[in-house]
Amino acid sequence: MSPLKLFQTQQNKSFRNDINGLRAVAVLPVLLFHAKAEWIKGGYLGVDVFFVISGYLIAQQLFSGLQSNKFTFYNFYLRRAKRLMPAYLFMAALVTIFAVIFMLPYNLKNFGQSLVASSLAINNILLYVTSGYWSTSAEFKPLYHTWSLAIEEQFYLFIPLIFFILRDKSKIITFLSFSFLVSFYFFALEIDAELRFLSLHSRAWELLIGAILSFVLKTGSLKNNFLATFGLFLILACYVLPSYADLNLIYLNILVVIGALVVISFSDQEKTFVGKFLSNNFFSLIGLLSYGIYLWHQPLIAFLRLSSEIEPATESLILVSLASIPVAYFSWVYVEKPLKNSIKISNSIFLRYCFFTSMSLIAIGLLINQTYGFRKINPKFDYGVNPQDYVDAPKNFIKSAYDENNKRKMLVIGNSFARDYINILKETNQVSNFNILYKNIECNGFFDNELTKLIAESNIIVFSQDWASSKFDLDEFNMVKNCVNEAKKINGLAKIIVFGVKNFGWNNNFIAFRFMNNLAETKVSALESIIYFDKKAKTEIKEYFSILSFFEDGYLMPVFDDNGKFLTYDSNHLTPAGALYVGRRVIQGLTKTLNDEPFISSLAY
Repeated sequence: MSPLKLFQTQQNKSFRNDINGLRAVAVLPVLLFHAKAEWIKGGYLGVDVFFVISGYLIAQQLFSGLQSNKFTFYNFYLRRAKRLMPAYLFMAALVTIFAVIFMLPYNLKNFGQSLVASSLAINNILLYVTSGYWSTSAEFKPLYHTWSLAIEEQFYLFIPLIFFILRDKSKIITFLSFSFLVSFYFFALEIDAELRFLSLHSRAWELLIGAILSFVLKTGSLKNNFLATFGLFLILACYVLPSYADLNLIYLNILVVIGALVVISFSDQEKTFVGKFLSNNFFSLIGLLSYGIYLWHQPLIAFLRLSSEIEPATESLILVSLASIPVAYFSWVYVEKPLKNSIKISNSIFLRYCFFTSMSLIAIGLLINQTYGFRKINPKFDYGVNPQDYVDAPKNFIKSAYDENNKRKMLVIGNSFARDYINILKETNQVSNFNILYKNIECNGFFDNELTKLIAESNIIVFSQDWASSKFDLDEFNMVKNCVNEAKKINGLAKIIVFGVKNFGWNNNFIAFRFMNNLAETKVSALESIIYFDKKAKTEIKEYFSILSFFEDGYLMPVFDDNGKFLTYDSNHLTPAGALYVGRRVIQGLTKTLNDEPFISSLAY
């Protein structure tokens, strides 16, 4: 028997197949969006549709249980656990095995963090706390998508308690309405886009409006063919509009939520075209499997990317993403259904299984994180040190004023790429030749009083940032020129260096998927945006010092040094071996730039 028939045999008459089909309309665009389909850049909004559906159904279930005096917290959370835990634990366990085998330490360390946070339903919090410069790209995170599951699970923690305490329908609606307004206020006015996207307080309004709708629709949908069609059209329009127009994110979230509310309100699986359309076997099956599909699509496409030397084609990403459908089918038949069966597996055994498996995953995640992705277990892929600590070490040069000595004053301005520059000087024994002061800021062409004073006092001024790290931006390029020009105005006698961009490929994790005898011969192409920036800067910025020009193969970059040690841990930042390897190639060029023979007198080979 197919999972669809197994599912349908258990449904009561009030079950709405059209809402189940709406889940399919929510999950499929998410798959296509993460597969980089250009024509559905709003596919991420499928998560918003999921939130509305979840709020609607969970409130309906809670209030029904309260009215019939059958509600208990134990039964509610047991039901949620049986719905969510089997598929998640199965997915997380398998993904962990593949991650340990096929991830390099840097990516594996980040996976360990995600594994712990996902198992504790706080991955949205982790992603926000760790977002920004040091964050691994979402494309390479197999568990990135669990942020939305975390929001739902956090919502489930407090919503039954509210219903149980208030009980009265009018009081519940009043509370839900007030909470909706508060949450929507945070959503609409939150300046931090990352916080707005990932936090419960700014996304709860979508769940709450669905919950409010469950009280408005006393006897099911209102059955209006035109409005149901309009609602579905609005949802689909929000999915595709960002591909053709630059719309504000907030407006799209609001419109897609309205579309979901309208479909739920006016669709009917027997009396409207949309209801019949959403209730067909295909959409019903995808809707049934939607949770499993959502769980599996991100790990599948993340591992495809991790195994690829260059960014996979959209067609490949789509095919792999759609492979989550049969995987979800397998999970439903052989994992979810058996574990949900209280006759074959008692509730106590089920809960013990969930607890033991969850604690095991959390322990493994903590171990992975603490050992920096088991980097010492496989010496071939060991960075030698904790790479992020190494890149951050030059922060010791952050000072408010230069030290009192007779050495030439070198002011280094920029982010971690500037710290890479200092590490190059350190590994090539050049630090002692200068009085170095580091400012951990990204130059935007405007200098405050403190920085202006330091520039005026300096003999050498170095700018270094991750320019063109994702795409070439002309405004960013012009900003670099502005930084140089402003520094010249302040101090026309100082030697100014724009330390060039560097990159060692799109993704170096592909190494873990291959058997390679001579690691030193491994070469990857620098990103196109980096190459374009480098070529343009060499012709238009006199002070630009190109790093990429010192590699004999042009823009083909090595991954390992001559001894087989990693040059970089994330394709951008240097390891100690990388700082020495790059330093040996650029230091003589820097000497010529600075017209300083002693600059290389202590160079160690």
